[in-house]
Amino acid sequence: SVDLKWSLWSQDQSVWNEYAPGVWKQMQDAFLGKTGPLKISAAPRKEIHFGSVTVFKGGAKGVLTTEWDDVEGLADTLGVECDDVFRECVPFTVENMAPGVSLEFSVKARKFESLMWRIDEEECRMLERNKRAWDCLKESFKVTKLN
Repeated sequence: SVDLKWSLWSQDQSVWNEYAPGVWKQMQDAFLGKTGPLKISAAPRKEIHFGSVTVFKGGAKGVLTTEWDDVEGLADTLGVECDDVFRECVPFTVENMAPGVSLEFSVKARKFESLMWRIDEEECRMLERNKRAWDCLKESFKVTKLN
């Protein structure tokens, strides 16, 4: 279990060395097949997302998630009624069916550095998906005032 402070993943070895000493080498060994698969759970304390990544020989797979407030809190934030229509529009995560967005992925690479970059890109994709989902929800329930 790691806490990289601001992100779920990093392609930067120095970040891993600072916040999760020894894990970079363990991931390299799993990628090279020197050890069995290595599952890493990440939850940065400065963010509201978490995930798990399993590094194995030549690749990795995982699930990255960002969680939102509960449905009632979202409706309150948007200033709308928390009815069935609103509830049906809220996206839910894969793992625990909480409001939010998840991204499942599987990547392969020939070099360890490439693998780390690809996983980092998956986190970017998840954050982009999260932003699009939130923007879509806000736009769908935008209240326009009539003059």
